[in-house]
Amino acid sequence: MATPIRLALSAIVRGERHAGLSAARDAIGATGGWVLDVELFGDMAACLRLEVPSGSAVALAEALAAGGVDLDAPSRAVLADLASHADIDAPGTLSLTFAQGRGDLRLTKPAVPG
Repeated sequence: MATPIRLALSAIVRGERHAGLSAARDAIGATGGWVLDVELFGDMAACLRLEVPSGSAVALAEALAAGGVDLDAPSRAVLADLASHADIDAPGTLSLTFAQGRGDLRLTKPAVPG
């Protein structure tokens, strides 16, 4: 049985964080992928849980770069490798680090009743 593919992508957003998050979301959606969940870590970082179709992996890397989301070299290599696989949807994460983050944004999560 083949080992399932699980993506672990990392990128730096050098611009404003809201624009970077929107660019990442739009790039994933425009290339046929899905954002399943987003976890914010103040204004320093975010983690997007996603699924990416193998046939659009290279297009995703290009769309992210065009939106100012700079994937690191290992992440670009992973997406290039994914493109060589049969038509599959690969789950994984995209970790975004915001270069302009100051670390002083506090996010309050609402309490869940019960």
